Amino acid sequence: VQERLHVITAGLPIFKRNHRQEGDCNYRLNSSGIEYAKTAIFDRVISLTLADISNFLSYSLFQPTDQAQKQGKVFSPGIPLDKLCEKSREAARAGKHGSNILKLVPEDSKKFYDHFNTELALIAWNARRSISPLMHESELTMLKEQLIMVGLITETVKENELESHFQQMNERRIIHEKERAEAKKNQEGLSKEDVKAILENEDDETEKEA
Repeated sequence: VQERLHVITAGLPIFKRNHRQEGDCNYRLNSSGIEYAKTAIFDRVISLTLADISNFLSYSLFQPTDQAQKQGKVFSPGIPLDKLCEKSREAARAGKHGSNILKLVPEDSKKFYDHFNTELALIAWNARRSISPLMHESELTMLKEQLIMVGLITETVKENELESHFQQMNERRIIHEKERAEAKKNQEGLSKEDVKAILENEDDETEKEA
């Protein structure tokens, strides 16, 4: 029977295991199941304006120049909370840390529904200082093009602002890694050579993940 029986998997994965060490949930939403999950999840929802969604997409899809890439190996897409409007910023800070659904505030949700006959729902990671997408780049690109096409958003974030944000993120990353390596040195009695090796190894691992 085992030789003649072929087992297949069916259905859409709505959740996937969360491998990040931060956050208070062992699972996070999967983009393929968002259409089903958005009607049943209420405590992990952050409402943004269309202007905030526009900025969120710009920051998330930004590709740094070659010069900026040389200054750091890691670029974590997402928008800093201080780039959101006050109401959206307060909603993000009051929301739960970790995987969340981004929706539109009621007045903007109606505008979106009038064009697309559905409710906007994006999966994102609510960190302490920023919100980052948990979706494929192609999905975000298509959404941005559709929103621009129907006139719901315009490109408002300038490239030099995005470039500056990228550089600041890498500067903070470098400082953080040095502090972490120094802490390891103090705790384990590592030599300067070992500390340097730790930093280089972490850089290599982060580059692979990016």
